[in-house]
Amino acid sequence: MEELQDYDDKICKLGEELGLDWYPINYEICDYKAMIGAMAYTGMPTHYRHWSYGKSFDRIQTEYGLGMQGLPYEMIINSNPSIAYLMTENPMSTHLLTMAHCVGHSDFFKNNRMFMETNADNVIDRFKAGGRRIQKYMEDPNIGIDKVEKIIDACHSIKYQVPRTPGIKREHNRFLEDWERDVIHIVEQNSLYFVPQALTKIMNEGWAVLIHEKIIHMLDLPTEYHLAFIRLHNQVIRPHLGRVNPYHLGYKIFKHIEDKMGFQACLDARLSHNDETFIKAYLDMELCNELNLFSFAFQKREAVHRITDVSGENSWRTIRDDLIKNIGL
Repeated sequence: MEELQDYDDKICKLGEELGLDWYPINYEICDYKAMIGAMAYTGMPTHYRHWSYGKSFDRIQTEYGLGMQGLPYEMIINSNPSIAYLMTENPMSTHLLTMAHCVGHSDFFKNNRMFMETNADNVIDRFKAGGRRIQKYMEDPNIGIDKVEKIIDACHSIKYQVPRTPGIKREHNRFLEDWERDVIHIVEQNSLYFVPQALTKIMNEGWAVLIHEKIIHMLDLPTEYHLAFIRLHNQVIRPHLGRVNPYHLGYKIFKHIEDKMGFQACLDARLSHNDETFIKAYLDMELCNELNLFSFAFQKREAVHRITDVSGENSWRTIRDDLIKNIGL
């Protein structure tokens, strides 16, 4: 704990030197089972009660036990202060990458325009209050669990079909009972909190990788820590065959911006863009060629996927636009 605190102080000092501005971060030390629980509840410890979270926990735990999936190195909540998790099974080198990575995420949460209406200052209390109200409806003998779950099930089936632009409001169905309207509102508000993360996945992860790389190199770690960091960092940003690794793509675009225009241009870009505008503005032919990007489509007659375009002078814009069509889903 003393070593973690010492490195946390150093990481924060270096983050300030880079010109970052983030929410204070509270780290929770947990074992792998608590991390699975955090994953099942999408990182939010005060989520309302619903059977789908228990199902998610059971699936993740089973797949983890069978070696079918690993657990995330980091998980951080967009709140003020931010809440991040450090898993006891990980070595110190992984904790250091995670802490530096979380500084990047928290800086992004605080400064990117897509998160302006997520109300990070009171999000924990808001989720907690919503959970209490839903529990109250479940315990009400005139309502009960079955009726509440029926409403939540319906809401979950379309929970991300909400306005993607901050500030848009919609009318409410006048035939709903007050408690039904409240449950729908709770689920909708929770969905609106998560939408910006879907719209900025590439940017957010790329920014956090760029920041953890800079901070770790500035820390001047002991050799055993630094070698372990290099190995883990390379695993995080490696390209994935046949699909986009958001860590890799976001990091490469930010590095491209830094190489061409300097780090201040990266700081400016992280303020105003989402993934769509970020890729549109900065993914050029040079970077498309470097990343070996291509487009592919499913051929119904042959029942196979075939490459339709490879990056080149006349096709890189098509590849970029095809990529934009498949982000933020």
